[in-house]
Amino acid sequence: SKLTVSLRHKAHRLSPCCVDLTPSADFAVSGGKDRRVNLWDVETCKVTTTFDGGDTHLQAQDSKGHVKSVLAVAVTDDGKLVASGGEDHLVRIWDVRKKGAVRSFPGHRRTITSLCFRHGSKQLVSASKDRTLKMFDLDEMAYVET
Repeated sequence: SKLTVSLRHKAHRLSPCCVDLTPSADFAVSGGKDRRVNLWDVETCKVTTTFDGGDTHLQAQDSKGHVKSVLAVAVTDDGKLVASGGEDHLVRIWDVRKKGAVRSFPGHRRTITSLCFRHGSKQLVSASKDRTLKMFDLDEMAYVET
């Protein structure tokens, strides 16, 4: 319940839209309408890292962060990588240890609504309002198929 209170009051400047936990519950990741992706220490209920929204004047693919709302987040089983997606149609990959962006994947033509890692792997699946699912292999940092 501490995490719920903290998320509601301090996580995002605008409404949070999505959340995921590492399997070990070491940390949570949340995304919101403020274009932010926040990492939370579950024990202290404090934000440890913020991957901030990008410059809204840049094209989405040229920005270092999301330029529109983040509607989906997912974290790998080992907690090393976070994926985020939303209204800018990009899947962004973040390195938790280096605290920065690793890669962006274009390809969806509409809002990304869901992200999920395959258990025990770094295979990521994204779903979009463009009625497609896309698969990525993050060991290779490559798009696999639609």
